[in-house]
Amino acid sequence: MSRTVQQWEHLATEALHRLLLERGALVRPEAEAILGETTWVRDTLRLSQDLRPQPHHVTTARTRLARSGDLTHRTERLNNRDVPVWVDAHALSTRGRKTEVSRAEAAKRRLYRTYLGWTSNTMLCGHAAEQVVYASMNSRAGRELWLANGQPGNFNTIGDKELSLGPLDAGGYWLRERSNPPAGVIPFAVEIKNMRKWIYPWDSELWGLLAKLSDFPMVIPILVARRIHHITFKFFKAIGAIGHETKRQWFTSPGILPTQRHYLSQERLYRVTSELSLRDTVFLDDPATPQPSIVKFFSETPFRQVEEHTLAARSLKNWAQAAPIVKKHIDLRNKLQSWDRQEIWTRFLEASKTSGLDTYGWGRFH
Repeated sequence: MSRTVQQWEHLATEALHRLLLERGALVRPEAEAILGETTWVRDTLRLSQDLRPQPHHVTTARTRLARSGDLTHRTERLNNRDVPVWVDAHALSTRGRKTEVSRAEAAKRRLYRTYLGWTSNTMLCGHAAEQVVYASMNSRAGRELWLANGQPGNFNTIGDKELSLGPLDAGGYWLRERSNPPAGVIPFAVEIKNMRKWIYPWDSELWGLLAKLSDFPMVIPILVARRIHHITFKFFKAIGAIGHETKRQWFTSPGILPTQRHYLSQERLYRVTSELSLRDTVFLDDPATPQPSIVKFFSETPFRQVEEHTLAARSLKNWAQAAPIVKKHIDLRNKLQSWDRQEIWTRFLEASKTSGLDTYGWGRFH
């Protein structure tokens, strides 16, 4: 049975409040992972269905609890980085609970600061994903696809034209028809987001990819990310992009890193991520080993039949129509205040409707 937006927001608010009372202090990725990626809500609230509030529901719940005085958002600077924590507001003024919750807050802040330090280290986190995606693509090179020139994470040109807004992570060409190489190829370019955040249609992380390819209406944008929201896939269908969820956050194994500065033991990674309930972190002992799910995505998904076209052929057609519209709204690639982003998104949505793009299911800004 489908649920209304109001029902989801009510459920998320009840669940987040319960989780906050249980733990005393939370960081955002922890709350989103527990509520949206586990059975915690069903088990704790004793529901008959496995309902999982998504990040935008959790944001609404956080706002409601802050307004009701149940949650306080406290940010402190730790090792030159602002680290925000959500805290049980009532416990801070309750005798016997204040000390306990203050300690939980401090511990959670230290853990999250450590985690943020790791994810901001390209050698530890970002580069691992770039390598494993490249290796997975390369395992099919010369069969369904060909790789474009460039190192993983540093794909600067398409044909003889430079990407003016910066490099992407990989690029290549799919056969237009798997069994008929003379039919030609379809170019594509890849952006990889090895991050906790779920990707929504209006997010700057996605629009970095779209903006860079807005000058290339004949090159399909490909996003590989840990989690991509389901309405983003509807958005992709309309504009001609293609996405793949890894449901993993990769880290480079310490045995293959060049210096002690990049060292991170498996035990320490799993201790920190376990305490933050970030349970899909994976060490890569060899990032050059292809991952089966990524290999399958690049070798099978583009050739899936969609009505009279393959997915790649349909995507190319739709992106050719959408790219000029995207180009006029590339400010969405920037970090903006919510109201500024919503204003530009609204203009993009109206332009998309006017041009005839199918906007069903992805137009609402959360």
